[in-house]
Amino acid sequence: IRNNYNYILKKYKKKRSSYRPRTALFVPCKGKDLNFEKNITSFFHQDYENYLLWFVVADKSDPAYEKLCELKNRLGKSSKAFDVQILVAGQAKTCSQKIHNLLHCYEKIGDDIEVLAFADSDACIRNDWLSCIVYPLKKSKNGVASGYRWFIPKTNNTATLALSAVNAKIAQLLGNTRFNQAWGGSMAIRTEVFRRLGLDKIWPKTLSDDLSLSRAVKKAHLKVTFVPACLVASYQSTTWAKLFEFARRQFLITRVNAPRAWWFGLLCSLF
Repeated sequence: IRNNYNYILKKYKKKRSSYRPRTALFVPCKGKDLNFEKNITSFFHQDYENYLLWFVVADKSDPAYEKLCELKNRLGKSSKAFDVQILVAGQAKTCSQKIHNLLHCYEKIGDDIEVLAFADSDACIRNDWLSCIVYPLKKSKNGVASGYRWFIPKTNNTATLALSAVNAKIAQLLGNTRFNQAWGGSMAIRTEVFRRLGLDKIWPKTLSDDLSLSRAVKKAHLKVTFVPACLVASYQSTTWAKLFEFARRQFLITRVNAPRAWWFGLLCSLF
């Protein structure tokens, strides 16, 4: 943990402006999270000239769709994104809805897209997030660059505080270490690497976008790089029932897709 702390202090304040490949940023949405408008607005305000911004929902009946259209009309012209779209992916059949949505976006990109960036709609990002998440991909040994979430309690109840504390413990494990795992709410990968690893074939058969990606990257002897500046705020309020359901789902997915990381995380958390 001390090594990770020193790594974060060294890295998080550095400016990342010298590497600006053409990037596609995909943001899958389902419903309207807490601070939805604030979160979505942050994607429009990236200080990055060379990116397209695509939001995607499963169906137009999703409560997020109408709000996304409104924000696009209001913020699209002032954004540095050269293309803003609200896509409708339809219902998933062989994989999770999130992965289905992401693949729907991927299938529509042009040959000029050098980097794929992914973010969750419940994340509120800094205006330099995109430049920071893309920068490590300048080095060929870095297969994927990833941030992580930091749960900020919107209410002061015990369940919400517990969620924030457990998540913070996991965040402590990230740094200059081989135990890093990519997190789908804040990550980027070169398009060439995505295709070479066959992730467009792997994702339709899995439940987890980030863990399956991490496994493929490590199998190819590439590095999962943690980017401290891309630790993103996620405003949350929960109950004990929702917390246990969330934890159960996350632990099961991790145990199936990344058993070594699961055991390591469990032992560290118990300690």
